Amino acid sequence: MDLAGRPVTSDPTLDPGLRSVVPVPEGSDFPIQNLPFGVFAPDSGAPRAGVAIGEMVLDLDAARKAGFFGELPFGVFSHSALNPFMALGREAWRHTRESVSQLLSTGDPGEFLFQQSAVEMLLPVTIGDYVDFYSSIHHATNVGRLFRPDDPPLHPNWRHLPVGYHGRTSTVVVSGTPVRRPRGQVGPGAFGPTAKLDFELEVGFVVGAGSGDGHPIPVDDAESHIFGVCLINDWSARSRRAAQHSPPNQRAAREQGRRGRAPGRRWRHPHATDSCCPSRGTRRRAGSGSGSRS
Repeated sequence: MDLAGRPVTSDPTLDPGLRSVVPVPEGSDFPIQNLPFGVFAPDSGAPRAGVAIGEMVLDLDAARKAGFFGELPFGVFSHSALNPFMALGREAWRHTRESVSQLLSTGDPGEFLFQQSAVEMLLPVTIGDYVDFYSSIHHATNVGRLFRPDDPPLHPNWRHLPVGYHGRTSTVVVSGTPVRRPRGQVGPGAFGPTAKLDFELEVGFVVGAGSGDGHPIPVDDAESHIFGVCLINDWSARSRRAAQHSPPNQRAAREQGRRGRAPGRRWRHPHATDSCCPSRGTRRRAGSGSGSRS
């Protein structure tokens, strides 16, 4: 199904019968049907874009220089972020995914492969904006009961508009980056390190191509703008958040760090036609990526 609930049958890269010429261990997060994009740096080389396959990573920049993906601008994969590629739009993403699938299923990609264990994975996108959507009724109800026990747990506006707020993009970081226990006001006249630091598992959407100021995106067209998704650990200073919740002043309490994990390492999966598979290991401290989460 696509994001609008329509059945998807036209993407050949998702054929369950596809087999990779690169060995893929049983139960791997990266079979040939996944093919998430990421950014990596080998021991003796600059960052560049890659695609995960099994326990390997396909060097897209080297493949482009060797003549593959000839329809794409030269050097589009030689950057430390996927933004130049993401800006090309959905058709370029789809065509590249199909070409990668063909190379890995019928070609000879050996000269473009690195062991994932031998490279450093990097934050795959430069994040220009970040919006946090308060979209789970169960979560919103629980938080309301926790912080406003004498009031209705949900405000009326929650059911009629997408409640969201901007976050600091600098707080999105890769998995493994330490999160410092924050200090701040935790009650009237009380200042110190938060005693309640937790994280919430959330889904992040990476916007690859925007629409321009003043040009809204219809819901049915949203899929054309979503490059991929990832899982995010969103860290919160719970004791500070309670102290700042009413009236709302959550910025300081919510901006500790975000990091995400999913079934792989730090990879983003482009929304081909049908499925968005999670990436692994970006953590939200901050896409074009603008990012949003729900």
